[in-house]
Amino acid sequence: MLSSFALTFALASLGLLGGFIGASVWRFGLQKSYSAYADKWTALVPINDHTHLWSIVTIVVAMLMVPALLERAADNPWQFLGFLVPLWFIGMALTPEYQHKHKQMVAHVVMSVAFIAGILAYIIFGLKLWFALALPAAAFALVAFATGTERTSTLFWFQCALFSAIYIVIFLPAS
Repeated sequence: MLSSFALTFALASLGLLGGFIGASVWRFGLQKSYSAYADKWTALVPINDHTHLWSIVTIVVAMLMVPALLERAADNPWQFLGFLVPLWFIGMALTPEYQHKHKQMVAHVVMSVAFIAGILAYIIFGLKLWFALALPAAAFALVAFATGTERTSTLFWFQCALFSAIYIVIFLPAS
């Protein structure tokens, strides 16, 4: 059972991420990935050259999920991923101009791959909750096929399933 501190932060993280993704899809339509909204939000809400709304939201979401990820894997040798995975997500957030700058693109791709591999290892090997990946993957695959966006937004749907799996394992009762 999560502490009230970790639970509160996890719920805030979920609400912010879900709200931001929902607002992004509503405002800009379905994009090819979560990161593709960085350009859209930067054009709509230009803060300055080094600060981007997408980055701020992504960093806050990552920071808010740390306590729950660490607590969920307490006394587990894979607990370190509960800290590293959000760091890799923050690394992605620090490269919002990845589509226009080659160095940011390289860093963004490396951080994205590390984030995906890390969260998969955390869920499958650390918590042994592989089924928490299967349920959202099946649900988002159905949504993708039902909306006809399985080819244009495959990465977006995969990321939504991955984000959902993160929160499923956070909120599942510990065994």
